[in-house]
Amino acid sequence: MTPLVLALFVNQILAQGLQRSVDTQLVHPAMGAESAVVVDSPRAGEALRLALGSSWQYERQPLLGYLNGELAGAAIEARQSLHLGASLAVSERSSLSLRALGALQRPGDIAAPAQRLALGDLALGAKSCWLRRERLALGPSATFWLPVGTDDSWVAEQDLRFAPALLGSVGGERLELLVNLGLLARVAVDSGGDFMASSELGTGAALRASATPWLAGLVEASSRHGLSSFLRSGAENPAEIKGGLRLSHRRLGRLDLLAGTGLTHGYGASDLRLVVSLVGLTPSLRPEPEPQVVLVPPLRAEVTRLEEPPPQAVELPAPTGARVEHGHVVLDAPIDFEAGTATLLPGAEPLLAQVAEVVNDYPQIELLVVEGHSQELGEAGADFALSLQRARVVFEQLVSASVRPGRLAYRGMGAGDAQGKPGVDFVIARVRALQEGPLTDDGSAVVLPWNGAEVSAPVLGARLLGQDGHPILVDHKLPGSVEVEELPSGESFIEALDDEEEPVEESP
Repeated sequence: MTPLVLALFVNQILAQGLQRSVDTQLVHPAMGAESAVVVDSPRAGEALRLALGSSWQYERQPLLGYLNGELAGAAIEARQSLHLGASLAVSERSSLSLRALGALQRPGDIAAPAQRLALGDLALGAKSCWLRRERLALGPSATFWLPVGTDDSWVAEQDLRFAPALLGSVGGERLELLVNLGLLARVAVDSGGDFMASSELGTGAALRASATPWLAGLVEASSRHGLSSFLRSGAENPAEIKGGLRLSHRRLGRLDLLAGTGLTHGYGASDLRLVVSLVGLTPSLRPEPEPQVVLVPPLRAEVTRLEEPPPQAVELPAPTGARVEHGHVVLDAPIDFEAGTATLLPGAEPLLAQVAEVVNDYPQIELLVVEGHSQELGEAGADFALSLQRARVVFEQLVSASVRPGRLAYRGMGAGDAQGKPGVDFVIARVRALQEGPLTDDGSAVVLPWNGAEVSAPVLGARLLGQDGHPILVDHKLPGSVEVEELPSGESFIEALDDEEEPVEESP
């Protein structure tokens, strides 16, 4: 057993007592949606998602005392603490947090704490992710401790503390490394002995290795180093290591079980530490837009006649970017998301802008259905939920690009598309008949249905769907020598309503 010691070299330690308004906790749990148990992540998680957490800790002999170089006994024999906190992702790149604690302490042989039941200081935090890639994230954080805790308790201080830090994350779903480097700025507190609590440099590292989507192993190390005695032995340089398991669910939250011990002599590092941390995720606070009902017509519907369009409307767009083909809007490149999430990668937004431009160029498209796919989670329910979220994100992006919501719908298709790859498809589900009147727009701004904001009105083109792009004509071409590049006359395509009737072909 390696005791972690608070070095209090005082000749009259037993008689005069100590200054106990020092926060001797080495482990302050992080309760963000993407964090480890102690080491925080720069990633904020899904926007407007609230994480509610609690962390119970047991510390055996977190505070010992020396008298004239000899171990005099324990200042705190054992301590149990309960941390309660919440973290709100203000956006996908930033979050705010709040944390409080209560402690139950068993006094030791010397320097017993004046309060067995104590309240710690209130911690307010904020962080932002400045660099965010699929496998790399980096950003700053800041934590303020408001001195509202119990005096003379070893878990609170009498002055405001401020801790700026730099947070980093490397890795992905299977293996991730988190690193924290920060500075704790505080008013120096003299314990009454050789130990001086002053400003400190704090470090933390956590490695998470996932065996399954719901089970992972965790190893975390924490240390702090007083600037007055940097990297030297003594009470001002504690370090500790912990390891355990994480049980997690992408939509509900996580449960962490850890055990640890000290690596060096220093205040707050325990001979034995047990941690049980529970973080639950609330449903997203972002309002759900009302989905469009997609009505699929029967195979043989009413007779459809197409008017002869102007010659210039027959030309199809060049085969680059977004275009209409075989009843779909297709792209040369796929719409990519971050692995296991509904977050668009940076290259996806220009592609969706091309899709929006094509939909507005063809006013004849009355309803375009965004079909989302995913095969990354391996569970039918989770795959369907993720595919629906991805379709919804693309739906919102198209509306934000000035496509009217009434011309769009979205739905989740579960695992994989027709080629077995995750992504989205754009299906032309309903087409406006030419005889219904001119294809125009009232020119008013597009209202975003999820928050009421307005974006610019769409600029409609004059293109009409040809034989190769019209969803009905693609599926029901008449035999003969009709050229794909030409839009046939309205007399050429008449759908039979009875199975026994043959299509009628009339000369233009």
